[in-house]
Amino acid sequence: MPFSTCVRGHTHCQRRTHSDTSTSILNSEETNNTNTILETKNRIETTNNTTTKPNSPIRLVPVGERPPPSIKQRKKCTPTKICTYNVRSLSTRERLLELENAIENIEWDIIGLAEVRRMGQAIEEHENYILCYIGETVGLHGVGFLIKKKYKNNIVNFIGKSERLAILKLKFGKLSLTIIQIYAPTEGSSEEEINKFYKDLKLAQEQSDTHLMVIGDFNATDRRKHDNRQIWMWEKK
Repeated sequence: MPFSTCVRGHTHCQRRTHSDTSTSILNSEETNNTNTILETKNRIETTNNTTTKPNSPIRLVPVGERPPPSIKQRKKCTPTKICTYNVRSLSTRERLLELENAIENIEWDIIGLAEVRRMGQAIEEHENYILCYIGETVGLHGVGFLIKKKYKNNIVNFIGKSERLAILKLKFGKLSLTIIQIYAPTEGSSEEEINKFYKDLKLAQEQSDTHLMVIGDFNATDRRKHDNRQIWMWEKK
């Protein structure tokens, strides 16, 4: 009986030992699975926290040229406000004062002027601006520019081609700008005068810089069809 009991006890012990071993193996597998899940979760969280920025598109640059600067490297541009105005005469000091009062409440840097009606060609430096103009007929036509003083050092040249066309050349760093101010002939002008105007305009455009603006009073009101042709309707003065 003691032997039998001992056997049973030994067998029971063996069973318990086997059961403990199985439990230990299961616990080890569960631990490994848990660790694997945690590692996977950590990888996902790490990936989400360290998202990589998409690569910038490749820009092709010709050989010998520098690539354009990135957005961060580009400097902020200060806009230059350019407009045109038919002043209907600046022949007297009083008319010039009226113009000064008229433009007090608008934002401008350079104004192209039409119908200046000042004789001769000149560049006048005033307190807050520079006045450039050309006129050939007493009391008629004439064009020019009004330029704020802060752009004095940007002025390269002023060329008065005729009483209907003037050219202002400016330099902003490496950028060259040509502004052509015009006062186009009216419907009542002679064909010779009209042809001369467009010839001067074409020549001025051909001799201009890469950056070009043509502004002024074009004296055009409407374009309509007449006898299956398109014609310009000029405003009568």
